[in-house]
Amino acid sequence: MRCWGNAMRLDARTVLRFVLMFIPLFIGCLLLYTQVMKVYHPAALNVANAIMEHLDPPTRMQMNDWGGWRALVIEGGYPVKFTDWLKWQRHLHFLSLALVPALILATPAPWPTRFRLLAIAIPVLFIVHSLTIVGIVRTQYCTMMDPFNFGCRWLRRVVNTSGQLFGAGLWAVLTWRYWVGKKREPKSKASA
Repeated sequence: MRCWGNAMRLDARTVLRFVLMFIPLFIGCLLLYTQVMKVYHPAALNVANAIMEHLDPPTRMQMNDWGGWRALVIEGGYPVKFTDWLKWQRHLHFLSLALVPALILATPAPWPTRFRLLAIAIPVLFIVHSLTIVGIVRTQYCTMMDPFNFGCRWLRRVVNTSGQLFGAGLWAVLTWRYWVGKKREPKSKASA
């Protein structure tokens, strides 16, 4: 019996090969992450701020020189801060920018397929990261206005844990067929 398409059956050798490829790829992606964030982070922040300007009340996320975040609400045309500087939160949410490429590039698929999947994953991550910033600001504002609102508190927890979970989920959705292949019967000479 053959595997369907380029799919493989899950076996110990495939998993070991994946792990041995993933580790150096992840280290390399982490090194690139620090440089890419200099452009990626402000771009995602700008998209999020463009969305939040149209919400009621208008809000925005401000970034300082060291990459810290501070949420602001626009009252009477002036920004008023409602959070202190959040130094490490961006890495909690954006680290999937290093994780997902390493996972995809280590996946047991042909190299052109890996690059195609990566070309799909990066824009999806960018959209999710921009929406995550919106979610952070809006849930911060909501819990500031009503600290006991269950919906706001629950959504805030979801937003704060979604970074790596979404990255792993995106990788699983994009690459599942390369891990678990469908078996099919070989074509008989009569049907060929």
